[in-house]
Amino acid sequence: MPEIVENIPSDQPIFPNPSGMVPLGHNILIYPIPVERETKGGIIIPETKAGRDDYAQSEGLVIAIGPMAWADLHDGTPWASEGDRVIFSKYAGSPYMGKDGKRYRVLADQELVVRLEGHSVADQIELY
Repeated sequence: MPEIVENIPSDQPIFPNPSGMVPLGHNILIYPIPVERETKGGIIIPETKAGRDDYAQSEGLVIAIGPMAWADLHDGTPWASEGDRVIFSKYAGSPYMGKDGKRYRVLADQELVVRLEGHSVADQIELY
């Protein structure tokens, strides 16, 4: 489990990025929150269905943000920051496997739909 680093220089990301991927341009690296593999009743979901559900997942954590994200929109104010929990368009972006063996999605900046408030970075680390 990644740890939050305190007292770091302002040009360093606050949220850890173990994926080995750095988004370029207007792109954002998202860690989709994993879909449950077992129902509350104890039924195990087949891997083929779980894979489709993973790609349909539309909630995740912002891991890294490209340098041009939101630069050409409105006043250029970021819609989200690293460590934010967000909702994005269903099936948005492209899936990639990180060097840490986890699945990530790279989305265009405009594919974010909602930033969820009330979720601290510490709460999100538990999911990650």
